[in-house]
Amino acid sequence: MTDRLEARLAPDMEPTWVEQFILEARLRDVPGDRIGDALTEANAHCRDAGETAEHAFGDPAAYARAIASGRPAERTDWFRLLAPSVVQLVGVVVTLNGVGAWAAGDAVTVTWGMAAMLVLLCLNVVALALVLDRALSTIVRRPVLSAVVAGGAAAVAAGAVAALLLIETPLVVLPFGAVLVVGVIILAAGIAAEQAAMRSGVAHDPITAPGNPEDDAERPSRFPWTSLTSLAWVAIGAAVIAVLNGR
Repeated sequence: MTDRLEARLAPDMEPTWVEQFILEARLRDVPGDRIGDALTEANAHCRDAGETAEHAFGDPAAYARAIASGRPAERTDWFRLLAPSVVQLVGVVVTLNGVGAWAAGDAVTVTWGMAAMLVLLCLNVVALALVLDRALSTIVRRPVLSAVVAGGAAAVAAGAVAALLLIETPLVVLPFGAVLVVGVIILAAGIAAEQAAMRSGVAHDPITAPGNPEDDAERPSRFPWTSLTSLAWVAIGAAVIAVLNGR
């Protein structure tokens, strides 16, 4: 922990206490600057009074809850965080379908099953965004139970997708060029939305020192890893399709 901002903000407090305080504060949507303020004030008290954090402030989770109750929580906009990744996923799928049709010299047949799968994906994201705030606390405190529930939900979702893809009734037939263009546009839109979310601070809320908001904060990557992953999947998928079709 010595190289982290938390250690620089609270060098005179027990690392375990600080980590538990930060975890509980994050789960309660306490902004990074408020966490930094609280840690700085608590550390000054512990240093001046010669007390441990446990003795001075009690249970770290309870203290974090007290800090959170002092001001209304700034709820995380999960939909805005999740939506760009979903848009990128759709862009990857559409683009690779276009690449596959180009390699085969054929058009792309969009079935009712594929359309229903995309609708199901969007509904799942909306549902996840609505429950994730409450679910995070359970995930952290009961990881085994959460893993079992998540695995069951994933199995149900995979079964639903497989069943929908069995519906092969054509909805529309599109030229591969149009599908490729639409896929690239969707992928670019998802990447742009993710960049916009990062610039707005929705995807980056660092713990900062009072009066020194960004200098000591860990800065986000200029290009999000999800966007890099999407581009990598397109490149790898296109290469595999080209090899399999002798292009």
